[in-house]
Amino acid sequence: MPKIWRKPLHTRKVWKQMSFGGKIIYYMRPFVENIIEVWLEPLPFPTIFKIVYTFVLTVILMLPILYPIIVMLCFYGVVQYFVQSSLELQFPQILDIIHVVEKIFALKISNEYQEEFLKLYMDKCRYGIAVLASCIDYVRLALTLFLE
Repeated sequence: MPKIWRKPLHTRKVWKQMSFGGKIIYYMRPFVENIIEVWLEPLPFPTIFKIVYTFVLTVILMLPILYPIIVMLCFYGVVQYFVQSSLELQFPQILDIIHVVEKIFALKISNEYQEEFLKLYMDKCRYGIAVLASCIDYVRLALTLFLE
């Protein structure tokens, strides 16, 4: 076997010719393979943990995309703050990040009936997710018993 194939990809000449997206895919492939391995593990590893683990790994996989977006939004917010405070200009509602963030963090339900309804609805969703996870576990158990 030639010596070049024993070298890692990032030390070969091909690495310089690869696109940025190809390089990201090269480094993210082990995470995707890990997700697939976790979902194919036997039943004692509960499905709800698999969902949480998949969500965490998906966030890690999306970091090369999310990080520049978050940095750009933060810098835009700083520029908007300085423009509004020094030049006293008002941004249009579509481009106004500062007031959108204020609305998100100042969200409060004033009607107690709506708040109680929201709590009951969230409980209903939580029970539904638990039922779905256990259903998937039982289907996997049945398939492993019948296919072995």
